[in-house]
Amino acid sequence: MPAFLIDPSYADLVGLTGHQVSVNVDDGSTVSLWLESISTPVGFEGYSSYSVHLTGPPTVDLAAGVHVLHSENGDFRLNLEPVGRDVRFLHYEAYRIEISAASA
Repeated sequence: MPAFLIDPSYADLVGLTGHQVSVNVDDGSTVSLWLESISTPVGFEGYSSYSVHLTGPPTVDLAAGVHVLHSENGDFRLNLEPVGRDVRFLHYEAYRIEISAASA
């Protein structure tokens, strides 16, 4: 596990859209994921929530749960949930909640 983790904001994650991130798996190998898209945030009572959609190779199933993702902007945690599979990719989604800028 890295010594320092960032807590990426919506803007940070939008900046990574279309970029590759990596995850270390239990056998010591690394799996590449692509940050495909981020939903538009929805605000409610001072918070905003959004989802992050990632895709990975169909040959490696990441277990549902918290994973450390390594990116060009730093390492961060996301709680990934497998949501689908097709011939080319496994699809994962993570949900984030943060304090809205207007409330901070």
